[in-house]
Amino acid sequence: MSFSYFTRLLGIVSVVEEKGRVTISGLDAEAFIRDIRNNWNTSRFDKNAIIASTSSKLTFFSFFAIEFDFILTELVKSRRTNLPKRVLLQVQEKLRANTWLKRLDDPRVIKRVVNKNKLSDLTVDLFRYQEDFLDLYNDQTQRYGLRGYILGDRPGTGKTITGIALHHCLGTKTKIIIAPKNSLYEPWEKTLSEVFVNKPTMYLSDAQDPEHRKLVPGLDYYVFHYEALDQALAFVNRHHKELGSISITLDESHNLNESSRTLTLRTSLFLSLCKYGEHILWQSGTVFRHMGNEIIPCFRTIDPMFTQFVEERFRPIYGVNANRARDILAHRIGLITRVVEAKTPEPTYLELNAEIPGGERFKLSVIKERMREFVTERLTYYKKHEDEFEKDYFALVEVARKKGRIPDGLMNEYLKITTTLHDGYDPIGHKGMPEQANKFEASYILPHLDRDQKIRFNDVRSVYKYMDLKVQGEALGRILGTERALCAAAIGSFQGEFVNLSDRDDRYTIKDLIDSAPSKTVIFTSYVQAVLDTEKSLREQGFDPLVVYGETNADLTAIRREFTNNPAKNPLIATYQSLSTAVPLVMASRTLTLNQPFRDLVRKQAVARTSRIGQEHPTTFVDLYIDTGNEPNISERNRDILQWSREAVEQIMGRTVVSIAAESLERGLVAGMDQDGFSSLLGGATLAYEALAEVLAEDLPEDVTYSIENFGGSGRSAEVLNW
Repeated sequence: MSFSYFTRLLGIVSVVEEKGRVTISGLDAEAFIRDIRNNWNTSRFDKNAIIASTSSKLTFFSFFAIEFDFILTELVKSRRTNLPKRVLLQVQEKLRANTWLKRLDDPRVIKRVVNKNKLSDLTVDLFRYQEDFLDLYNDQTQRYGLRGYILGDRPGTGKTITGIALHHCLGTKTKIIIAPKNSLYEPWEKTLSEVFVNKPTMYLSDAQDPEHRKLVPGLDYYVFHYEALDQALAFVNRHHKELGSISITLDESHNLNESSRTLTLRTSLFLSLCKYGEHILWQSGTVFRHMGNEIIPCFRTIDPMFTQFVEERFRPIYGVNANRARDILAHRIGLITRVVEAKTPEPTYLELNAEIPGGERFKLSVIKERMREFVTERLTYYKKHEDEFEKDYFALVEVARKKGRIPDGLMNEYLKITTTLHDGYDPIGHKGMPEQANKFEASYILPHLDRDQKIRFNDVRSVYKYMDLKVQGEALGRILGTERALCAAAIGSFQGEFVNLSDRDDRYTIKDLIDSAPSKTVIFTSYVQAVLDTEKSLREQGFDPLVVYGETNADLTAIRREFTNNPAKNPLIATYQSLSTAVPLVMASRTLTLNQPFRDLVRKQAVARTSRIGQEHPTTFVDLYIDTGNEPNISERNRDILQWSREAVEQIMGRTVVSIAAESLERGLVAGMDQDGFSSLLGGATLAYEALAEVLAEDLPEDVTYSIENFGGSGRSAEVLNW
């Protein structure tokens, strides 16, 4: 019998930490594991967090000490446990005394690394909550042994100045900022130029003015946009000795939250850059979409205990969405994140709708019939040409096999998977197979095909592997996505009256809303065609609007400057993708939306463009809808409509399993969706609605345009929209 078994008989609990692992001995480990499973209704946590266990001993990585401490606290509060409460308390006491957790209550650990005396170098006084963050960063990073922290204050609360003040007070020689391209000059260059008594020297990637174009060691600040991360990494690799101590800020950090095992190049470059950073600040007003595994890139950069071995244990616990053990993860994230709610008054919210000519086409019943026609047409087409698609699929695989000299073993394993999917894809029974196939194709097949071959392969592979799911994705993308775009365009170009849903006697045209605003107006939509149609309509009414979307993004700084300085330029019409984050718009006080983004975080960011520190007027946020009487339409309830649309397609296709697959839903539409998010779609998991929403809204490529005039019936639907 083991020593831990005898100590258990004697009621002696011990906790030992060695080489990054914690071992608890002398307790009924099986009872403890049952308590965890019963309390959180999942076995994921104990199966993955616990490295090894016997009847009287268990071992886990030191990283998870925080989680086990939280679990013990919750179990002690629980009404009924298999393990006596006195044993739970004894384990927790020794866990806190004999592991790195003892640092948490040891004041000797805390040194003053944030020198707040340096705040006198600023031209502004920090708000109390901003200064408090500096103290929080100083204390928490040392207590928890972190290299950084998450500043999650809500949009409009002054995160830019807070982050600048922190890094200035940390006293690092070199400060690197990674930010969206549209924010290099405003807020970053503008704030850095104004917030210090002595203006710092700085480099801005893609700067046009000579003052900011010299990328040389010795400057105070280096501001790179996301697309210049390779340039930033190469510069630091070459000059890190001259640059000295480095602090790094990642602005709008939610853009680098990824849950996939295979990270995007952008995120990989940032993680490599962070190896040189002594202090790393993740900064975003909307920190997480779903939490879960999207916290992994952050942990990699700020927590030295989050090793590759820990990550392999962490990943299966939380998956894409930490539903079962969400409170355990939330507790951890709460220790490394500071969130302050908006310090500016909330805007007045209005909901207006209007009976628009031709609006009947946007009724859900009408769209359902269009989807029925489309599904019938596409299934007929694919079945008719099934042999041709299959022949092309295997021919292109063979091209890649020969050019890439792919080993027979790897190729045979891949073909076995795709044959299984082809013979009858089951989201539950074949879980994980689509990801394996996609990964193989990305690594071994696509790199060895030319451009035209890649385009053809992207089409034929999904038809071969899961034809019906490809049709389902096409129906949702082409019909539902197109109708949403057309609906937004119809709302934006409508020149009649909208009715206040809270007061039917209260009526406004879009012209009235712009004219009655205390200052300027911003109009948001997800669709380029809606931007262009709204611009045309407003010019007809005597306005001189500015537009921001994919084609004009390069001129955003100049457009914003003109919007600020030219009284005649009003309103500013933009896509959420181009303008809902990073850019302050305090020169405007009214915001109109032509369609709702599916993600609430995008809506919050849109609100915060005008409702933020520096705003001089009361702000109003106005949602515009189509009125189709008692019949629901596509401009109204986003989540309900997504659920309805999926159920409609399932019903049309005679399917009962809710699942959406195919590599692209329609080629190009899932650019930006991470692998775990896509896997969630494949399995019909709870995130499927939101992941599909990304496809139909925020992740649509901005060069996709729609026109009511050229949109044909079911017979032309495949040709009209060239995705």
